[in-house]
Amino acid sequence: SSLAPAAAAVSSSPSILVITVGAREKAALSQGISKCIPAWLCAKCDPAREVADKAERGLNLIPEKNRSKVIGACSGDIAEHCRDFIIRGSSSAIPAGTGGQEADEIRDHMDRMAVSALGALADLVTSIVTVEQAIQLLQTVFPDEKGWKMVIANKRTSIRRAAYNFIARLASKRDKSLLDFLASCGVSGLVLGSLS
Repeated sequence: SSLAPAAAAVSSSPSILVITVGAREKAALSQGISKCIPAWLCAKCDPAREVADKAERGLNLIPEKNRSKVIGACSGDIAEHCRDFIIRGSSSAIPAGTGGQEADEIRDHMDRMAVSALGALADLVTSIVTVEQAIQLLQTVFPDEKGWKMVIANKRTSIRRAAYNFIARLASKRDKSLLDFLASCGVSGLVLGSLS
């Protein structure tokens, strides 16, 4: 849907165009933004500083008073996006017949996917949504201990480091229900086991 059908009025100054967006256009714009926010939030947490800075500047285009509300409204989409990135990025599977430099590039890309997704998920569950919502989102991303183990005990250092940072950010909330949830998932045992 484009803004063409929207009612537009030109003020007395021809250089100022005032556009009134109709409900249908607002819904289309909202849907488009909700599809972009998950990737945008992951890019904001990309290990490549220039990518993260550009994504941060882009997110800052959303007025600060509305930013948490917009991101919170997309929390389910963000969790699904992060889950997919974490699963694919944490996987050790490289396409058959791929070797050498190409395999290294694919592996680096997969690492960045998982690391940025863990960072975005940490941002979401520690500062945007309520603790109850955070637990629901974490259950979506990590439905069982196997999901947590995939990142905590990962062979690649960057993913393991991002997982420990993620868990530290969750624990820093010092919320009993969140800490109980982490304990019920076996996270503390996985962390201790991976250190030995």
